[in-house]
Amino acid sequence: MGSAESSSAIGLAAACDATSDVDLQGVFKAMPEAARQRIMTACGAAPPAQGAARNIVLIGDSYKISHFAQYPPGTEYVYSYFESRGCEEPEWKEVTFFGLQYIMKEYMVGQVVTQAKIEEAAGLYEHHFGAEFVAPGLTNPAAFNRVGWEYILKEKGGKLPILIKAVPEGMSVPNKCVLMTVVNTDPKCFWLTNYLETLLVQVWYPMTVCTQSREQKKTIRKFWKLTGCDPTGKPPAGICFCLHDFGFRGVSSVNRPA
Repeated sequence: MGSAESSSAIGLAAACDATSDVDLQGVFKAMPEAARQRIMTACGAAPPAQGAARNIVLIGDSYKISHFAQYPPGTEYVYSYFESRGCEEPEWKEVTFFGLQYIMKEYMVGQVVTQAKIEEAAGLYEHHFGAEFVAPGLTNPAAFNRVGWEYILKEKGGKLPILIKAVPEGMSVPNKCVLMTVVNTDPKCFWLTNYLETLLVQVWYPMTVCTQSREQKKTIRKFWKLTGCDPTGKPPAGICFCLHDFGFRGVSSVNRPA
């Protein structure tokens, strides 16, 4: 993966025409430090999450917890893919891929599984899947894949045995094409591929923002040309300076604004 600065510059592609001569690296480096930090936050340099939000064993839809026991006997590899199935705007025929590096660097790189995280998850899930509303003590520890997670901890050093391939961030791809694929690299961890789906598909939000920004800029360019304006100016002039967003103050977290 590229550096935080290079991936941040790629993220500017939604606001700066990829077909123009704008030097994205130069634009990024010329920004005020506060602006640079906001963009780098969205590309993986944010302060680490704390508590359960940082526990990879807990970051998932609860219905997935018991899926490990539901695969056909002999399953060794699960290969999944992610795509855009289309858009309600028929003229929007492409999607701009963006945000995967942040997710991977924030939650999936290095030793992300520890015994403490496993115990935290086990303690929660045995109650979550239990029947204590019927009688005290009716917990369900078997629903949690303790053996699988402890295998990753002991045999893989707590690192996820997973291979992710993706198109470059900032690239616009036709709808209904594969954007990334995920497969386990250890046959004993076949269950891990789709367990990670919940976290990985959060890439959809930054992709949506990036795609909409690109399409809106196309509209701006169209009307600039129709009204005789020169769309080629570099920041702080030209089209790059025409798409403003003051939504930061109205969103739910510092990671949410574009």
